[in-house]
Amino acid sequence: MKLIVGFLFIVFSYNLSAQVTRDEAVDIVISEIISPDPMFYHRLYSRYDKLYLNDTLWLDSFVEYYICPFEESWVFFIDDMPVANWAHDCRLVFVDAVNSEYEIIEEMWPPHPFFHNYMNFLAQWECILGTNSNSFQQLTEILYVGPNPFQNEIEVNIKSNISEQIAFQLFDSNGRIIISGQTDNSIKFNTEDLNAGMYILTLFRENTILTSRKLIKTD
Repeated sequence: MKLIVGFLFIVFSYNLSAQVTRDEAVDIVISEIISPDPMFYHRLYSRYDKLYLNDTLWLDSFVEYYICPFEESWVFFIDDMPVANWAHDCRLVFVDAVNSEYEIIEEMWPPHPFFHNYMNFLAQWECILGTNSNSFQQLTEILYVGPNPFQNEIEVNIKSNISEQIAFQLFDSNGRIIISGQTDNSIKFNTEDLNAGMYILTLFRENTILTSRKLIKTD
């Protein structure tokens, strides 16, 4: 296997007296790595559990992997162009859970199984969509997405003080885009031909992720 080792290593002191919690590690990534960029230009994922020294993190390219560099690490995936097709710029971050040192790895592919089973990916990674600095999100209210579970159609109602259209994408459990389009404030789309199972509906404007909802299709 080919191990890509071109990465930037940065060390700094954050909290030497105690273990770094996952919430503290999230704050480090947002304030020290993503900042000063607004959060809404990126999509941040945080693994729920730690990786340990020499654990491997595989990418969905199936030719690259990375080895956990610390005894205990919180792991993050930053999608720097969340509405672009792959491959594109993204980053992996290992945060030392003992002393808050971290490594940043520049990449072009997401962690496995982002493409192959998006629902399994979401079971391992929490999607942190943004912060209150997103003025567009503050001016846009998602009134209704449903029904959930759904059968023959999904309805989306939006209240927005901005004239720009909002795009939507419906993903299946393998991360494939099943339905996509744009709407001003409300839309209904037919889902009668979809198989029963779990889907993800994402609403966004340009690189601004407004919401991402897990929906279940029943027979």
